[in-house]
Amino acid sequence: MIPEIENHILQSTIFTAAAGLLAFFLRNNHARTRYRIWLAASLKFLVPFSLLIGIGHLLSWPASAPPSPQVSAVAHVISQPFTPVADYAFVARMPAEPVKPEVGMDTILLVIWLCGVCGAVIFWFVRWRRLAAAVRRARRANVGSEWETLCRLRTGASMETSVGLMIASRIEPSVVGLFHPILLLPEGVAGKLEDAELDAIVAHELCHIRRRDNLTAALHMVVEAVFWFYPLVWWIGRKLVEERENACDEAVLTMGSVPEVYAQSILKICRLCLESPLVCAAGVSGADLRKRIESIMTRVPFLKRLGPVGKTAIVAFGTLALAVPVVIGMLSAGFIRAQVPVRSLAAVVAPQLVAQASPVALPSLPSSKHTPAPAADAKLPEFITADVRVSPPSTGRVMTDARISAGHVEFKTTSMRDLIRFAYGVGEDNVVGGPTWLSEDRFDITATSPADSTRESQELMLRALLRDRFGLVVHHETRPLPAFSMTIAKRGVQMKKSADGGESRCAGAPQERVYTAFNCRSTTMADLAKELSSRGGTYFWVTPVVDQTNLGGAWDFGLKFTPRPVTGATIAAGSEAISIFDAVDQQLGLKLELTKLPLDAIVVDHVNEKPSNPSGVTATLAPAPTEFAVASVKPSDPASTRSGMNIDPGGLVVVAGNTLKQLVAFAWNIDSEQIANGPGFMDSERFDITAKAFADDGNTARRTLDEDAIRVMMRALLVDRFRLAVHNEDRPEPAYVLTAGKLKIKAADPSNRSDCQNVPTPGGGPRPRMMACQNTTMAGFVVQLMRFAPGYLHGTPVVNETGVNGAYDITLNFSPAQMLQNNAADDPNGAISLFDAIDKELGLKLDLQKRAMAVVVVDHVEQKPTEN
Repeated sequence: MIPEIENHILQSTIFTAAAGLLAFFLRNNHARTRYRIWLAASLKFLVPFSLLIGIGHLLSWPASAPPSPQVSAVAHVISQPFTPVADYAFVARMPAEPVKPEVGMDTILLVIWLCGVCGAVIFWFVRWRRLAAAVRRARRANVGSEWETLCRLRTGASMETSVGLMIASRIEPSVVGLFHPILLLPEGVAGKLEDAELDAIVAHELCHIRRRDNLTAALHMVVEAVFWFYPLVWWIGRKLVEERENACDEAVLTMGSVPEVYAQSILKICRLCLESPLVCAAGVSGADLRKRIESIMTRVPFLKRLGPVGKTAIVAFGTLALAVPVVIGMLSAGFIRAQVPVRSLAAVVAPQLVAQASPVALPSLPSSKHTPAPAADAKLPEFITADVRVSPPSTGRVMTDARISAGHVEFKTTSMRDLIRFAYGVGEDNVVGGPTWLSEDRFDITATSPADSTRESQELMLRALLRDRFGLVVHHETRPLPAFSMTIAKRGVQMKKSADGGESRCAGAPQERVYTAFNCRSTTMADLAKELSSRGGTYFWVTPVVDQTNLGGAWDFGLKFTPRPVTGATIAAGSEAISIFDAVDQQLGLKLELTKLPLDAIVVDHVNEKPSNPSGVTATLAPAPTEFAVASVKPSDPASTRSGMNIDPGGLVVVAGNTLKQLVAFAWNIDSEQIANGPGFMDSERFDITAKAFADDGNTARRTLDEDAIRVMMRALLVDRFRLAVHNEDRPEPAYVLTAGKLKIKAADPSNRSDCQNVPTPGGGPRPRMMACQNTTMAGFVVQLMRFAPGYLHGTPVVNETGVNGAYDITLNFSPAQMLQNNAADDPNGAISLFDAIDKELGLKLDLQKRAMAVVVVDHVEQKPTEN
């Protein structure tokens, strides 16, 4: 069989070479054409020419004479591996007695190949599990600016495919699902991007959906799994990723996006996101990022349409690939039939092979599900080295920064609750118990693991680290946790019992004015609970809907409700607006009630507030460099409009078209407005920088750096090459100041854990945002305000000047900023701004004033950098 496989690989290699030449010939045409060519090269590995020749056999006509020897020889060569004509003589000479089975080279190679296939499948399965975990942690979004942008662009593109929207953390914008696509967007992306930038990112993902890129990527994954040993297959995979991203880039620009805006949006996404999706989940930052940005800025606007010559070349290529094998099969069919009956191989060879074959026991794959909390003495894998520290005092940052890759794990400003969530793969509501500081104290962890570590093994290593350094002890327990109970309402069931017994399905219906609607067929109540949880958005936040109707069987129904957050158009609808709770009651005859139900939880029995490091552990970790190993600084081309910065965690920094003020702002992690006394050329002169944190010393180990380390090196570069000298100074700058009036909040129980969460608000109305904090100080509350109300604060710092000491339980119920045209004024229909809610509900005031804020004062800087 080995020669036949070699023959098939040779055929596919020649086909790929021809495809590569054709793609090179069309390099100045649209990427979608080249993508189809490379996809054909990939699928050729699954379609041997012998299959096409077999089709030719079926289509052949009776021949009075056999074809010429030349045609027969060609048919023999390209029809491998399924019609080995030259081996028919061997069949006739096969001895009658059974042949003793022996383990030959073919068997050994077969076993090696099966091991490789299993390895490839496990590799993709582990990555799929990571993506699936991200989707499970994500929340369904049917409202908000991201949802509105998706609906508007989908309508404008006349897309009939239903597209869901989910908001996730630590993952780039991407599309998941082969047949029912879901758009994943990172948390807070709308606040980080301008409207035009968000439009470009969403348009890019919709292009992936229209093109069915996830399906074609999955097909190539099959090719890679089967032909894992052949590097050409993996190279084709890289070309497919490159051309599919180029094709979507071209489509976005064709729709009217400005190249500078689109390029800047991609760079912002790369800074915002920490994890990339699976290959079969089409994202926005795939392929060579620098090459893509250059193409967007310089090449895409000048692409040529496919002309007559190009079309002729493609037609000729397809004809040669498809028609020639079929014709050869038709010509050689009579000759093949005359030599040996079709059943000869099956009648002679197969019985002996079956009789000699013995079953092969394949090892079972380990389960990738999260294991239960181990006993204290359980043996867990451990990091090679790990340094654990209390995070330095924060200036308001509350977001966890996690960088996880094979061989390296790093957490910055991460709470103990979030560390436990990652270690055990659960949601934040499922971590219960523990001390009051569990969600407030922040820690930094830097650890190294074996280079072949998986995400699951690193989770186990983190469990061991938390056990050894913090004395963490936990156990699984069923606990009453917040949930929406779905029961039968007093009016009785208003749904229709399903009669067809078909496949369960739910599909969104066209929106009517201010409503979200969907229809379900053959759907169980358990599936309805899941649909409500996913489509309800901010009605439920992360609180699950649990079926308690005791209704069996499948049902047909439709549901129409007013989404949250409520918009001005919704409020204008007045009595026509209906909450999801009223809709479920009136349209389905069911009742949703917020309660507590027994759910699985990770209970924290004990954990120390201060970590312990073994002596000498810091010395075993390679310190982050303070200067770039090599850097090139040069003025930007005046004709170039490129501008941006790309930072690779491996230490490569590429800057295009940045001013000195932008570079200083990045290096000191401040806004440009916080730079004082800089000369005018700091705003006008632009520079390109390419720098590496590590030298090319042959060390292939994965070395990663966080953005703070890059900032330190950028400071050193600016000081060295531009002779930059600065000092810090406090100056009056805008800030939101929180002051106390007549307090309407109550003191907290000091035994409760400090925490702040979004909680669902039962019922309808224009005030869907509820922020619930327990055992929280005023200093902690202002930090949480910047997290929960970015639409009002727009990055402006909040300063605590209440003079209030102690900890409090605080519940704040306000309307999203987009509902109010004036953030400072209430709406007559009941909407209330953040500022008025703080005043009326808490007895506090939040006003925009000027306060002394730290600025960076430029004492000296050279206009031109020193020589490289």
